Amino acid sequence: MSTYTETEPTFLAPVQTRSERFKSFEHADFAEVTGFEAEWKLTPVDRVRTLIDGELDGSPYPVLYPEVAGTTVEWIDRTDTRIGSAGQPEERAAANAWTAFEKALHIGVQGRSPTR
Repeated sequence: MSTYTETEPTFLAPVQTRSERFKSFEHADFAEVTGFEAEWKLTPVDRVRTLIDGELDGSPYPVLYPEVAGTTVEWIDRTDTRIGSAGQPEERAAANAWTAFEKALHIGVQGRSPTR
């Protein structure tokens, strides 16, 4: 005689918040992009494959910008403590770019002091 046991169904829900997303600075930690993933479904993956998996030139380049009071624009070394402080790559192309750059373009904006 067999016994029937009622169990709760298991549902797999997609990641609901950015903080739950997988993150890594390593390109190889991400699965191969097929174009069927939610973040790539509207992207012509074959046209951007070099950005996703190719060798990238991460060297600094000339930047033209208007001189604006309270702002700075400078190339900073990847060892600077500000690098990576805003987050980690959440997909394969971003991780590829992360591994390729020599310096990062830092755009500083001076804030106002609080007034009371």
